[in-house]
Amino acid sequence: MINIGDTFLLENPDNPLKHLYFVISYPTHDNKILLVNVTKYKVGKDTSCVLYRGDHPFIEQKSIINYAEPLEPDRTAFDSCVKKNYFDEEGPASKELIKRIQEGAKISTALPKKYERYFDFFNK
Repeated sequence: MINIGDTFLLENPDNPLKHLYFVISYPTHDNKILLVNVTKYKVGKDTSCVLYRGDHPFIEQKSIINYAEPLEPDRTAFDSCVKKNYFDEEGPASKELIKRIQEGAKISTALPKKYERYFDFFNK
């Protein structure tokens, strides 16, 4: 079963290059979960959450969380895809890192407003 803190390499619908996605919420009442991806640091981009080498084994350089393009899959369907090995699992993120990513989501102006409902599902 998918858990908060799990990470996966996924293709973004607009970009065939795989990015590391973090599960940052517990399931909502309609069984959706929120995932955000990490991307290279670039001047002028949203720096609500900056990651550094060592924050997660996948991170090799200064990076940022891309709050502008989150995913909200159905947890059961996503879990089924994971069990069928459709996605590459990259090991769980630490609780501290997930907390930083969640806090960044709360202050990011790039996160579309409709995803703010997930703030209530960051903690159990």
